[in-house]
Amino acid sequence: MLNKEWYNKQEILNIYPISISTYKRRIKNIPPTKTKIVKTERGTPLRLIHKSILDEVFRERRRLTKKEKETKIIRYVNNHYWNFKGNIVPVNGTIKNIKVVMKFYFDLLQQHQKNKRDLTLFYSIEKNPKDKYHHAHFLIDCRGDMIEKKKVMDTLKLLCDNNTAGETRIYLREYDLFYEKRGALYATKEGNYGYELLG
Repeated sequence: MLNKEWYNKQEILNIYPISISTYKRRIKNIPPTKTKIVKTERGTPLRLIHKSILDEVFRERRRLTKKEKETKIIRYVNNHYWNFKGNIVPVNGTIKNIKVVMKFYFDLLQQHQKNKRDLTLFYSIEKNPKDKYHHAHFLIDCRGDMIEKKKVMDTLKLLCDNNTAGETRIYLREYDLFYEKRGALYATKEGNYGYELLG
């Protein structure tokens, strides 16, 4: 979450999964009112960019390379264009069976896509607060070939117990891209029991 007004190059590279060359290329199109040059303590010039333009300039919808998956996955997830966010709380969910369920879920969702490369799913596993079992948070991007929310939910219902009056086993909602990225930040928070990016 952005918590100040102006950001320098290194801070931007720490937030977004981009290279230095991509950074240099994109700053050429920033309006003059959204960037400024200040002097550091050493007297050298330092470019700062206003937070209101960061997502527009540096956020992008793309696939990570294999190498990037090892080093930039959290930055990628926190800044990606997701369509849905949700979680499942299986009865007696273990880390192992949640991994199997999420991969199977991804395979099922791909059946609704004309272009299977347009589907990306990120999930993270977290321990239940009141018992020894686990649950999963997930984010879905179905890009240009948008899957209807009902199909996404109906597919979830094949894999997890239904909600009851006393328990929410399945939660799904459309992702709000501009609500301070809280959905992605929550899914990638520290203390989870593993995560994976599929697609």
